[in-house]
Order: sequence, then structure tokens, then C-alpha cells
Amino acid sequence: RRNSREEIDMNLRSAKRFLYIGCIVSVVLFALFMILQRPVLCYICLAVGAITVFVWHMYGRCPNCGKFLHIANYEHCPHCGEKIDW
Repeated sequence: RRNSREEIDMNLRSAKRFLYIGCIVSVVLFALFMILQRPVLCYICLAVGAITVFVWHMYGRCPNCGKFLHIANYEHCPHCGEKIDW
């Protein structure tokens, strides 16, 4: 459980950045796998994707009510209606 609203906001912003970066890295790794046909690139791509999803599920939560946001571009929480400051 988080102690302060600022800490949750910081983690939410970081989680959103991590989500976008993880998606980009996964796409690049998958493209390299398709070009080079190296299975290790596919395994790394899957691992990066799994870690990205895990981090988003842990920290992609509303700073007000703490419920999972599902999508990283809501302006307001779909659960409590609080404005989300990304």
C-alpha cells in the first residue's frame, strides 16, 4: 500500500513510460527475430513483453482509488472519475 499520493503519481508516470518503452523494444526485437531468424531474439521479446505487462499491472493504477486503469491514456479514472495527471 502506498503512503502518499505523490508516490503513486510518480509510479504511474514511470509505469506508463515503461509500458511504451517495453512495447517499442518488443516490436524491435520481434522485427529482428523475423529478419535474422534467431530464436533467442523471440525469447527475449517474450520476456520483455511479460515484464512490461507485469509492471503495468502492478503500477498502472488510479492515484485516487487505486484500481487498475487497463489503458494508459485515460483522462479520468473510469472507476472514480478523478482526473489523472500523466
